Amino acid sequence: MQLELLLHVDVGASTPIYQQLVEQISRLIGTEQLQQGDDMPSVRKLAAHFAVNPMTISKAYGQLEQQGWLERQRGKGMKVARRQALTPSERMAQLQPSIDQLLANAKQLGVDAPSLLKAIEDALSQQGVKEC
Repeated sequence: MQLELLLHVDVGASTPIYQQLVEQISRLIGTEQLQQGDDMPSVRKLAAHFAVNPMTISKAYGQLEQQGWLERQRGKGMKVARRQALTPSERMAQLQPSIDQLLANAKQLGVDAPSLLKAIEDALSQQGVKEC
């Protein structure tokens, strides 16, 4: 699996790029889309893919290693570390900041709850997500 295809970087977001990567990669590991022992792309390769400074990728990898999501293996680069899958409540806890931001944006734009729920249902449908 090519990790680069699963990640999305929003250069215009208020969240720093390295933090976006930390959040996305930890979610992919926690939901077992990335498995223990999977090789991570090199810092250079990921930096080139997103056209960012290699130090940005290095900072993200460093944080992920510190948090126990990744492990550095001499001469082999970074690999996914052994971790337990996230529980449903841990998954929701990781999703909560995004939910809070969505609700704040909807409130600022004057979008009512039924319209917001309809937009979410439509987006889920477009993404091919069946009933939750």
